[in-house]
Amino acid sequence: MVLHKRHCGLWRRGAVYQYRVRVPADLKSVVGATQIDRSLRTTSFTVASRLAEQGAVTPVPG
Repeated sequence: MVLHKRHCGLWRRGAVYQYRVRVPADLKSVVGATQIDRSLRTTSFTVASRLAEQGAVTPVPG
């Protein structure tokens, strides 16, 4: 049996993993949002877990 460690903020949208992070209260007015969602651009749970551990939320231009 394979047990997967669940990371807070890691979820799947279709086949691709996403990462969600909460914006601290003192930065909500600057960011303009309460949370930030980013695609990890991978279908692999192992890769997504590794990226989530590293806090891989990089700003996406646009």
